[in-house]
Formats: sequence, structure tokens, C-alpha cells
Amino acid sequence: MHDRRLAPLEDVLKHYRSGMVPSTTLDAAFLREGQPDLSLNDSEADALLAFLHVLTTERFLATEALSASQ
Repeated sequence: MHDRRLAPLEDVLKHYRSGMVPSTTLDAAFLREGQPDLSLNDSEADALLAFLHVLTTERFLATEALSASQ
């Protein structure tokens, strides 16, 4: 779903909340009445960002015991 054109998670969420356009590759889960729509209020968006930040860590990648390059 995310091709890394937008780096900060905040920008990615902003795109999905307001920047989507109809496309043959757009997942049907993002459609409401045939139009792109991710209906999140500000509180829900903040909670989603907080959750995604919990899953995002550079420390994990830099920890030799946890990295794929063992």
C-alpha cells in the first residue's frame, strides 16, 4: 500500500486521508460510495500514528542480535 514516496508517517496518513484519487489499483477497502475515503477523525488519526510509531524503530535494525545479517 505504501511505496515510500512519502517519508514521515504523518505525510502518509495525510495522503490517505485527503490525497487519494480513484484508480484501478486502489484497494476497495478505501472506497466509500465509489470514491476514495479514509474516514478517520483527528483523534483516530492521532491514535493510528501513535500505534505506527510504536512499530517503527531504527534501534531494532541496528541491534545485531535482532538484525537479519547474523
